[in-house]
Amino acid sequence: MEAERRFTIQADKSGDSSGSCAIIVLTVDSECYVANVGDSRAVLSAEHGQDWSSLSRDHRPNDDDEIKRITTNGGQIYKPNADVDVLRVFPSGLSVSRTFGDIKAKLKKYGGREGVIIATPEVRQFTINENQHDFIVMGCDGIFDKLDSHAVMSVAWDTIKRAQAAPGLTGKVPDAIIREAACQRSSDNLTCIMLTFKHFASFFPSRQDLNSFQIADRLQATL
Repeated sequence: MEAERRFTIQADKSGDSSGSCAIIVLTVDSECYVANVGDSRAVLSAEHGQDWSSLSRDHRPNDDDEIKRITTNGGQIYKPNADVDVLRVFPSGLSVSRTFGDIKAKLKKYGGREGVIIATPEVRQFTINENQHDFIVMGCDGIFDKLDSHAVMSVAWDTIKRAQAAPGLTGKVPDAIIREAACQRSSDNLTCIMLTFKHFASFFPSRQDLNSFQIADRLQATL
């Protein structure tokens, strides 16, 4: 919220009408926090791919809770094209319901309405299970416009099972997911990152240098 406040001040001074969504994963010891604003998504793999779960809820104007909040605050939901299954929010014309920035949707002086498009994050917390949790894949809407969470996990584990060792996979897995979304003709930007936990390395029993693997690989991102 402080980032939103500061950006709004600067954007109002410069007339910058840009905006962005964001998803953030923070680990503190054994606790993991996932904060989401918009339609990026985080998906957790567990039990070496035998189980998975979404860690965030997409903030779009087709969600019942978002619709209620938008309309209560004087906004409207509309479909600009009968041939395209995309809903948008008035004022703004955005296809997402939470963002940073986008002052024309938020500030009254630009025709915006307070409370329609917001930057309030939804935060989820869970305890990392070192005997269960493998990794988190984070991706922007261009990924999930074409691939659902199950498909992303399938691409990830297909890539992992073809590998001989863990190092490098935090680059190769996002690459594979991005390529698949591109092959499905995603028309939006494609950003993906993979964050691994200790249990992931146990999929490769010959891997000994776990600490070096985590330091070198866990924060690698592919754009």
